Amino acid sequence: MDGDFWDGDFWDGDFWDGDFLDGDFLLEPVTVLRGVGPRRAERLARLGIARVGDMLHHFPVRHDDLTRRVPVSQIEEGRAITLHGTVRSVEFKGGTRPRFTAVLDVDGERVALVWFGPENRAPRIGPEWIGFATGVIRRYGGPQLVHPRLHPTEDPTERAPGHNRLRPVYPTTEGIDGEALARWISDLCSDPRLALDHRWPSGSLSHGGKRTILEAYRAIHFPESLAERSIALASLGECELFLFSLRQLRRRALREEQRALVIEVTAEIDERIRGRFPYRLTGAQNRVVGELTEDLARGYPMARLVQGEVGSGKTAVAVYAALAAIAAGVQVALLAPTAPLARQHHDTFAELLKGARVRSELLIAGSDPSRSVRDQLASGECELVVGTHALLSADVEFRRLGLVIVDEEQRFGVGQRRALAKKGEGVHRLHLSATPIPRTLALALVGDFELSTIDELPPGRQPVKTHRVAPDRLEDSFGFIAKEIEAGHRVLFVVPRIDDDGEDEGMWVDAVPEGVSLLSEKGLPSVTRLAAQLRESPLGRFTVTELHGRLPVAEQLARVARFRTGEAPLLVATTLVEVGLDVPGLTVLWIEGADRFGLSQLHQLRGRLGRRGEEAWCFFTVTEGGESADERLEAFRTKADGFQLAEEDLRLRGEGETIGARQTGFLPFRLRHPREDLRDLDTIRGRASKSLAGELDPVWARLEPFFDPGRAAQPPQA
Repeated sequence: MDGDFWDGDFWDGDFWDGDFLDGDFLLEPVTVLRGVGPRRAERLARLGIARVGDMLHHFPVRHDDLTRRVPVSQIEEGRAITLHGTVRSVEFKGGTRPRFTAVLDVDGERVALVWFGPENRAPRIGPEWIGFATGVIRRYGGPQLVHPRLHPTEDPTERAPGHNRLRPVYPTTEGIDGEALARWISDLCSDPRLALDHRWPSGSLSHGGKRTILEAYRAIHFPESLAERSIALASLGECELFLFSLRQLRRRALREEQRALVIEVTAEIDERIRGRFPYRLTGAQNRVVGELTEDLARGYPMARLVQGEVGSGKTAVAVYAALAAIAAGVQVALLAPTAPLARQHHDTFAELLKGARVRSELLIAGSDPSRSVRDQLASGECELVVGTHALLSADVEFRRLGLVIVDEEQRFGVGQRRALAKKGEGVHRLHLSATPIPRTLALALVGDFELSTIDELPPGRQPVKTHRVAPDRLEDSFGFIAKEIEAGHRVLFVVPRIDDDGEDEGMWVDAVPEGVSLLSEKGLPSVTRLAAQLRESPLGRFTVTELHGRLPVAEQLARVARFRTGEAPLLVATTLVEVGLDVPGLTVLWIEGADRFGLSQLHQLRGRLGRRGEEAWCFFTVTEGGESADERLEAFRTKADGFQLAEEDLRLRGEGETIGARQTGFLPFRLRHPREDLRDLDTIRGRASKSLAGELDPVWARLEPFFDPGRAAQPPQA
């Protein structure tokens, strides 16, 4: 799920007056720390570390347990470990690759300590040296530690810094290694200028206990035990959720202070709108329509996210809101991520508005729309516009924009959504998403948006039969596919890439096994190769067409149109068709290399099938597989409910060793885990609401900027 649901659209300033923070050590540039000069500061900035507070909040992604509990011969290769022993011999060998080797006796087992480089760079140790050596176990004819760190001591139980304990592992960058980060953070935790060595504010948090705030930070970076680390995570993690909830509530309060046109949907208007639908709305759609009409009548800008299954009828709800807004005399803009989806929405509106005195237009990037469309928007002559990113252009202006609808909103960044909403005053906003979000996670992602869920499919939809097939079984399916086409149905093939030499399009890159080169792997299915294979097969008697993002927008639209009408009943495409392909009669979907896609993508693709109630089939092949991919694909095969799949996707992708989701870009959190830790967000939000009217304790005001993704220094985008 690549959704960026956190939204600061209604907040452009600080919630708390920062004047009293002037001179705060946490806000000082990182160059005030010993050993950090301008060059290192530039490198640290790549990690999002610009201020002292950023350094303190650069949390480790995990801790390596360096303690040894088994004989050296039983330590798995690649593990970081601390060994205590006595050096029995040393040797230096020159040549093209000089190296210094010390043989360490560890309880009767020999381990080679190896350093490469000239003799004057070798460590000053000799026979009978006793102490710790810490490094990663490698086996080249015997166990080795290459370039280990050393600490002389005769006491094997000593807890020396960086040895024989839990060692933090930090995100790093070129020129900044984990050892340097650990050293700077360790010094920082001992710096009295931090001024965090006091108790938690009474009554504000439940996990502080007797530990000071500084002790909690120190335990997250350098814990004596995993239990100590867990307690510290609970303490500061609750602080993070408290501040996050407070920001959400204050953003909502700011929105409610703004004025917006009151859009009242009278019984007469409601009847006129419903009369334009050729079907009755489902119970779930009616419930969401009720929520929308209440929002529109409040007098402040609506902010609502409607989520629902593929084909659950989100578009109908959006059409209802748009017609209600137009009836109130304001303009409506609908933003879609792809040209085919924008065209589909425009055609839907055109069909429903037949005979109405409403002017609607389509504005698509790359299609050289006439100047008149923009002139009509600026003059107010055009009441409804549907478009892609072209709507975000600075030269697109509205006379009275009142409602913005963003479809597949997770495909747009916060800045893009904000840019469109700011083209009017007090604009109501409706966001749509077919990527279901588990309720607990949605509470964190949606922010100050209200959440509506369409949890009911229109009557008549049959479950899609989903089967995993071997890659070499395609030819066996030709007869079945031909019968479907002869019956007037459509067949869609989806592959991970455009051609054998080009780039991949729309793939979920996290799914690719480590070490696989996507650009050079000739065995990966492509649009051009599969289309050629189909044209040379018995299916070649049907028109085969191709669709991908490199085609001009006009050509994309033309090919989708031919597929819809049946002129070209067999389409080979990339995941450009993941959204916006509403083709009556599409009954067969064949996905090549399904392990290259995420669960959300696969579910979206399958949702294109059988939308008229026909029997439908989804077949998928696997190119690489592996335990993780097999588990994901088995969930796709056996589960049809999007919310169940979202939970499964979160379980499979969200677990791991990371201290939180911050470093993975999953959520705007540094410490809390979206699946396991957000369950208590409701309770914390209640506590934050009680604090909304009061002053924030100064210690939380100091820490707040570093738990806020909108204000803290950000890591570079991948």
